Amino acid sequence: MPNRILVATDATDNSLAAVRMAAALARSTGATLIALHVVEAPREVLRWSATPVRGELVAYKQLLDKQLGVAERRTRRQVDGVVRRSVDFKVEVLVKAGSIAEQVVDVALAYDAVMIVIGKGRRAGDLAERTTRIARIARRPVVIVPGKWNRGLRKLPRQTSVRRQPRLSRVA
Repeated sequence: MPNRILVATDATDNSLAAVRMAAALARSTGATLIALHVVEAPREVLRWSATPVRGELVAYKQLLDKQLGVAERRTRRQVDGVVRRSVDFKVEVLVKAGSIAEQVVDVALAYDAVMIVIGKGRRAGDLAERTTRIARIARRPVVIVPGKWNRGLRKLPRQTSVRRQPRLSRVA
């Protein structure tokens, strides 16, 4: 059975570094790359206190189908941009709906992925909490890629020169 590497992406620049890292790992090991995009349920649906009526469910299903289609096109475009058609390894694109952390872990277990690659993102908040949760509940190694990895090696911050104080002449 071939090795599989799962990369969780949101098809934005924040996850581009993770996709590049996962593609480099898949290329060097000959593993299959699985790019997963998870669409969360809209917040309004999660706040429903009453049982939704049939019309609301139909509207929700249409909205979710539209979001899944857009997510799949964006994810394929991102993966194709990274891989550049010179594929030395197999690439699969999956789009799921639900909780991000739980879907990533479930897909990793279902596809028997040897590792999960996920981007850290540029800002703290939801993405950092999800990344931490995935690392906590996954039964696979999780590689968290900083957002600046996509530019190659990170440049060290420019050191500022310290202004020297003029020497005081000694008073005798």
